[in-house]
Amino acid sequence: MWEQPAPRLIFSIADSMNSEQISLSIKDNGTSIPLSDLPFVFDKGFTGDTGSYLSRSTGMGLYLVQKMATDLFITVELKNNSYGGTTVTLTFPKSVTSIWEVVKCSYKTKQ
Repeated sequence: MWEQPAPRLIFSIADSMNSEQISLSIKDNGTSIPLSDLPFVFDKGFTGDTGSYLSRSTGMGLYLVQKMATDLFITVELKNNSYGGTTVTLTFPKSVTSIWEVVKCSYKTKQ
């Protein structure tokens, strides 16, 4: 009888002297996101096939993650792993200048 492997997360950081970015990737070995759902996972209200069966799903989680990340100049990517599971990659700017621009813009809009 087939048994599902124990849940596992793998964290990795990619940095390059030639790049102005640093990436954090988190891989899991769970169920992959259906290919038909991948283009829509960051859409407001999207729950996919699995979410539609769960009465508590709102489709707001990844939408809000994407919105906050964009405000902070962070990119978020999701992709399926060839062996199953999903990889989430967050790419951050190294430059203090770009982060300072976020703070200044945020401060100006609150006044």
